[in-house]
Amino acid sequence: LALIDYDSCRPQALAHNPAIRSLSVTRLPPNRIEIAVVERQPIVRLKLKDRKAAERGCVADADGVAFRCFRRDMTEMLPIIR
Repeated sequence: LALIDYDSCRPQALAHNPAIRSLSVTRLPPNRIEIAVVERQPIVRLKLKDRKAAERGCVADADGVAFRCFRRDMTEMLPIIR
């Protein structure tokens, strides 16, 4: 764990998963690491022309970032944008 360059891994993780709003990694001596992740909160569902894409759970947050969210308890009551 001490040899991992967390500063270079963080941007890669954020780019790979747009559902993550923020990610922080803190080293706690002597041999611990604390990872804090904040997820984006969907506020709208996106109705896409491509039926397959629409079935993938596409949503957007208040910043306009689109991402996939499959938790029906979080998305079923959201308004739909076409």
